[in-house]
Amino acid sequence: MMAGPAMAVSASRITRDGVRRVLWITLLLNVAVSAGKILVGKLSGSLAMVADGYHSLVDGSTNVMGLVVATFAYTPPDPGHPYGHRKLLGAFHVLTDRAPIPPDALGPVLAGIPEVIRGIRTRGSADAVFVDLIVHVDGDLSLRAAHDVADGIEEALMRAHPEIVDVVVHLEPAARERAAT
Repeated sequence: MMAGPAMAVSASRITRDGVRRVLWITLLLNVAVSAGKILVGKLSGSLAMVADGYHSLVDGSTNVMGLVVATFAYTPPDPGHPYGHRKLLGAFHVLTDRAPIPPDALGPVLAGIPEVIRGIRTRGSADAVFVDLIVHVDGDLSLRAAHDVADGIEEALMRAHPEIVDVVVHLEPAARERAAT
């Protein structure tokens, strides 16, 4: 049975190989889907399908970025990087807008808030999460009252999730009920 550094290197190699394998498979599938969409679009004369094919091809570029980052992130420690290069992987997740807290996980915290909340988005790293959300409030609320709603949401989220460092609440007036005419 392996122990100590040999086991850590082996586990790191297995993780690295798994990540690279998934990225390569996803890249190949993206290219195949893109080629299929472009071919069908050209054969059928559908510019929308051709455009979607190119869009899918651009989406596949994130896999290429992932392969490049994984190559550096899993490089063993060296004198300049005694703990390795894994921080690069964290930066990649931040730059690609990975959600460190799934928006659904914030639902229970927001359930007690009467205003309509939508468009929840989180980004950042595991220990520094940024949250953006849209809240529909009564359009007749005073600015102070609307600000209090935003402050209450921000405080509730940060109290429930200490890893949240900033909450941006976009307030919008709720749609008015139309009277029957």
